[in-house]
Amino acid sequence: MRFWKRGKTTTAVVDEVTDQGFRLRVNGEAFWVSFEDYPMFRGADPEILRSGLEVLPSGVWWEELDEGIEFEALRHPERYPLVGRVRHKHKTAIG
Repeated sequence: MRFWKRGKTTTAVVDEVTDQGFRLRVNGEAFWVSFEDYPMFRGADPEILRSGLEVLPSGVWWEELDEGIEFEALRHPERYPLVGRVRHKHKTAIG
C-alpha cells in the first residue's frame, strides 16, 4: 500500500507470513511482528495481512481486522509492553 503526503510516498508491504508472525517493511525499514507480541493478528488470513494494509502518518492499520500498530511501538517495543500483569489477591478462610 502507498500513502501520499506532502509529495512523499510511503510504501508498506507484508512480504512474509509464518506460524510465528509476519515481516512488515515500511520505507526501507523491516520489522518482525510476532504473534506472541501481537496476538491480535494470530489466525488472521495472510491475504488480509498483505492486502488490507493502510499506512497512516503514525503507523499501519488493517481496516478489516480493526487493528493497527504505531511505528514507535515497532521501532522501540521495549517502551510499549503489550502484556499486562495481573495481580492475584489471595483469599484466606476465616475460622
